[in-house]
Amino acid sequence: MQPVQEISELLLPFVIIIVSMVIGAGFMFLQTKVDVTEDIKQFVMTFTMIGLGLAISIPIASFVGLLVQMPE
Repeated sequence: MQPVQEISELLLPFVIIIVSMVIGAGFMFLQTKVDVTEDIKQFVMTFTMIGLGLAISIPIASFVGLLVQMPE
């Protein structure tokens, strides 16, 4: 990867990464509120936390890639 000329070239990818993280986390937490009975609520929340870790790891890796391309 080569560094970009200006940091403004990284602004749009950065915003896309942040938006995807927020939408993914929001969607997962909203799904815990739909038709979840009290007896399975703990299992659903555990599954949500596992899924959240998996869904957030890809945008974090993309963010690291953006940091590598920062101008010197």
